[in-house]
Amino acid sequence: MTTPQPTVFLDIDGVVCPNLPFGGMHVYRALYRLEDAAPDLYERLFAPEAIEVLNVLAEQFKPRFVLTTTWLALLDRHHFVDVFGRCGLSQVASSLHEQWDAPTNRGVTRLEAIKRWLEQHHNGEAILVLDDVESGESLQGSTLETAGRVVLCDVDGCLRRSHLEAARSALRRPIYQRPSRADR
Repeated sequence: MTTPQPTVFLDIDGVVCPNLPFGGMHVYRALYRLEDAAPDLYERLFAPEAIEVLNVLAEQFKPRFVLTTTWLALLDRHHFVDVFGRCGLSQVASSLHEQWDAPTNRGVTRLEAIKRWLEQHHNGEAILVLDDVESGESLQGSTLETAGRVVLCDVDGCLRRSHLEAARSALRRPIYQRPSRADR
């Protein structure tokens, strides 16, 4: 039996984007008013260490990425592909899952959005959730977290090399059944 490619659920704010000096609204405005874009927007949008960590994971595990970010309200798939490519995350851009988003709509927690996605699309592959403690609050104490599938970043700290061991551990362990519905 071939092990399916792992899936990484990726938030952006607080995970790759520290929101200083730029954030999602700067990207949104740049897409529609190029003259308003700061010349160094894409060089400074994402934290360099977070880019490095994501590239290490992408190279080592060849995962598919599913976006869970609030940026889904602003950008379409092709925008994310463009932004990731401009910011040094071409492997992430080219590895977006066919079902590439798990939006957190009004009244739905991040955990609920991920669980819904898993119920519809999970095929036993290893999963990893990369989020921050603020938007990923619902993940704290969940079965996903207790199973070692969640890496939560400090809101202003983003993804760090110190997160690699936990991320690798999650991506090495496939799940051969759908996760429990106990967190609903």
